[in-house]
Amino acid sequence: MVAEHLYIVLGKRLVDQQLTLEGRSRVDGLVKALQRHDIDHSVIALCGGLTLGQQISEAKAMYHYLQSELTRLNVSLSNNRILLEEHSTSTVENIENVALELQKNGDIDTQKILPVTFISNDYHLQRIFEIQQLMDEQGLLRVLKQRCEMMGITLAISPDLHDHLAVKYPYTHLAAELFLLVDQLTTYRVYLEGVVAGSHLRDLTQVRAIPYQIAYEAILAINHKIADNPKWVFVRCLTDLLMQCINATKGALNVSEIQPYLILFDSNLTLLNRYLDPENPCVGRWWRQG
Repeated sequence: MVAEHLYIVLGKRLVDQQLTLEGRSRVDGLVKALQRHDIDHSVIALCGGLTLGQQISEAKAMYHYLQSELTRLNVSLSNNRILLEEHSTSTVENIENVALELQKNGDIDTQKILPVTFISNDYHLQRIFEIQQLMDEQGLLRVLKQRCEMMGITLAISPDLHDHLAVKYPYTHLAAELFLLVDQLTTYRVYLEGVVAGSHLRDLTQVRAIPYQIAYEAILAINHKIADNPKWVFVRCLTDLLMQCINATKGALNVSEIQPYLILFDSNLTLLNRYLDPENPCVGRWWRQG
């Protein structure tokens, strides 16, 4: 079978060797597409490696859940092939390693353009495409296309989020709302990473403008939601620190001046993201885990 399309299902961290509700929702989105017969003659890449404390990869856990759901609902894979990418621990690695796995896959016709559709939760895909649009030189989609081109595989990836399968985020309570707002700060972190790496080819004031606005409005919204509630004092302390980093990184600063703020911003953003993630059990010394 020569694949006519590539579907990439992005992984989510496991908890106690199991897919979380968010992880299952991504596979559920795939199953619904298979039920509608929207997917045919395609390679379906399930992505996600082993993370600290887990004994099964995210990709393998998704595969087991997919098989059980296909059996339960009497849905066939039809003319589609499953590819497991089990070596990544982040979205960046997901995308890079899919390219490596495709190279091993003899079902790809290198003489044809291969269309790609991503499957993940709405907020996750929105961030990927937002970063791609605002800072193309930093985008993950560019990485995937370049890696594949080096292997003789030409990909077609629509820049329109509506052409991909964005699954609704399954949580709606306050911590989940805060988690989604914190995720918006990722775009500013990517901006800082680009400054330090020397990736940005345009004027930095221009590049920074929209990531700054997104981050500023997200922090305002977070602080409005938590107000002076003592339950969220830890969150307020971290958002204040992140805002200080944002304000300190405007203007024509050199790399040596930006880098310490990137370290502060990245480490504390990750901490806040894990703290607010409804699927992080926050037990033991969770803040030190991978």
